[in-house]
Amino acid sequence: MVIPIQKTDNLKLFENYRTISLNRNPSKAILRIILNRLKSKADQLLAVLHQRAGWIQSWTELS
Repeated sequence: MVIPIQKTDNLKLFENYRTISLNRNPSKAILRIILNRLKSKADQLLAVLHQRAGWIQSWTELS
């Protein structure tokens, strides 16, 4: 959300406004949630790949 803030008296000119953004902190929170979810899924995938790599390594040692 962007909010216009008046800088000077003449409200008809676009240059007399500045804007502030109010979505910085909520978007950071949402990005943190997404990051944590992706990180947990990546950890699960790496654990599965590590188990499979161990199985492949032990299988190649037998042959």
